[in-house]
Amino acid sequence: MPSPPKIRVEGLGKTFQVRDGEGFTALDDISIDVAAGEFLVVVGPSGCGKSTLLDLISGLSKPSGGRVLVDGVPVTGPALDRAVVFQQYALLPWRTAQRNVEFALEARSRLDRPGRKARAERAREHLALVGLTGFEDRYPHELSGGMRQRVAIARALAADPKVLLMDEPFAALDAQTRDGLQEELRRIWQATGTTIVFITHSIDEAVYLGQRVAIMTSRPGRIKQVVEVRLGERDRDEDVRSSSEFAAYRHEVWSLLRDEVTVTREVVSVG
Repeated sequence: MPSPPKIRVEGLGKTFQVRDGEGFTALDDISIDVAAGEFLVVVGPSGCGKSTLLDLISGLSKPSGGRVLVDGVPVTGPALDRAVVFQQYALLPWRTAQRNVEFALEARSRLDRPGRKARAERAREHLALVGLTGFEDRYPHELSGGMRQRVAIARALAADPKVLLMDEPFAALDAQTRDGLQEELRRIWQATGTTIVFITHSIDEAVYLGQRVAIMTSRPGRIKQVVEVRLGERDRDEDVRSSSEFAAYRHEVWSLLRDEVTVTREVVSVG
């Protein structure tokens, strides 16, 4: 008997009210399961509702229809079992890297919250996990963009979430830093077994990171197809991106996405 999914999205829809009183449908009838420990990547044309989908899974927004379940429990709002990493680092500038990570632990309930010494130790462990040993006492302005995003990831993981939701976390970084953080994220995912849902515009990033890649349609966003990426769980060094297998998956995702981008352009042109 198969294990129940960590995340189940059932008939999810989201409509926003605009100024003229009419509804604007961002998402329509999305259904997808995410297994425990899976790395799912979502790609789609601009404005298709990728970030809206992540907001609904996190509980930061409420659906107009359908529902999201985590471990079989309906999502009704934000909770400690889900952590979000955004494109912008959202670090507290007056706190050091370590104190920023400790902030996630301070947010726990009084009964569950670890003591100050335990918080400090856990923060150091998670900064080490993301390769920032020796930078614990640096403030955000003293860190590079890649380092700040590592702190944000460490902060998200420190609270031991069941699900890590990532909304284009590497989009603002240069190519070399981005590639390095992709490798680092895969290593962290393999070490922790955390369930990850990752939003990106980059097809290469999607194929490199994801076990499955969900391609969304143009507005209103729906799941067009899910591509299973079978590159193996070997270390994915830079040579993988040059392999014929990687190129084949990239072409498959690109072909599915290209049709949606074309549709979007046609709609804009007609409008």
